[in-house]
Amino acid sequence: MDSCHSVLKSLALVARSQLLLLDEPLSNLDTDLKATMLRDLRALQQQLGITMLYVTHDRDEAAAVAHRVALMQSGRINQVLSTDLFLEESKARLTDLADAVR
Repeated sequence: MDSCHSVLKSLALVARSQLLLLDEPLSNLDTDLKATMLRDLRALQQQLGITMLYVTHDRDEAAAVAHRVALMQSGRINQVLSTDLFLEESKARLTDLADAVR
């Protein structure tokens, strides 16, 4: 696996952490590298059995790594959804927005 994966794994093991906080960790990567890293992060989470709090503004990125998605507004969690429900609701919101623009 690549060096970022090794660094994350090392951090989690050294800290003996049950929680790994990742704040926009892939925001500056190109699409192909981001896809690879998302797969690596998911594998790392499963391999170590730790909880990851993954902060992102990217809907697809959130869906790729999450079991559950917490939506925040004004610094507070206002909704927690399964990944499937999150994708359904976000698609419906985008459809509603597109209809409103027409």
